[in-house]
Formats: sequence, structure tokens, C-alpha cells
Amino acid sequence: MTLNITIVTPVGIHQSADFQISKTERDALGNWIVFQPNSSKIISLRYENWSGFLTYCGIGLWNKKQTDEYAAEWLVDPTNPGIAFQDTAEKIRERGTRWLMSIHRQSGKVFPHSFVLAGYEGGAPVYAIVSNFEGLTGEIGSIL
Repeated sequence: MTLNITIVTPVGIHQSADFQISKTERDALGNWIVFQPNSSKIISLRYENWSGFLTYCGIGLWNKKQTDEYAAEWLVDPTNPGIAFQDTAEKIRERGTRWLMSIHRQSGKVFPHSFVLAGYEGGAPVYAIVSNFEGLTGEIGSIL
């Protein structure tokens, strides 16, 4: 399981994540089984009106495709380079929810997953968490 740390201040964003993808099973000692030791879990985002970063924890790989690849596809829209931060968060929520529900249908399991979006819009720090089990102030329980 990934531990993501995001700090957003008026002068900087600090975001960290590990770089490994583990299987959804554990070994005999209860440790996560590392599937891929090097993976991008922080995506840099730059739009006309805001810029920032997206990170995630939970599902790292599904159908032989890494989560950062899914998220990048959801957010690339050359017809709308002026998308607002809130609209980006909503796009992650909509597409991420559909993606997680398809994983649930195919696997029969509900996996906890969170996206953390942080940036600057109009010079002001902004942040959002999109998750099926936690909010900015603590655990909320699964919504799937």
C-alpha cells in the first residue's frame, strides 16, 4: 500500500509517493508482494489557468495498464486547455468511479483507492482528494 504525502502551501507543493506496484495478495508472512519496483505515481499537470500534481494510492495496475496511464488519458483534452481545477477534480471523480466500478465487477472485490490533486489556480493553492474510502479529515467508508 502506498503512503502519499501532500503538503500545499502558498509558496510550494510537496508531494511524495513510493515507486512500486504490489500485487493485491500478500506473501506467507503478510507482506505485500512487489510486482513492479519502478512506477510513476506522481503526474505533473499544466493547464492555462492552473498547474499542479496528481498522485494516487490503491490500484496501481489493472488490465496490464498502470494507473498513471489511465489518469493521463482521462485528463488529456486538447480541446479544453483552460479547464479549471474543480473541473479536473470532477473528471477524476467521474472517470475514477467508473474505472473502480469496472474493477469491482471484474474482480468481485472492492479495493480502496484515492487520488490526491494539488495545485495553484490564480496564484492560490488548491487541493482535492477523490477516494472511495477516505476524505481530507479521515476515513469515510467505502462508497462502492
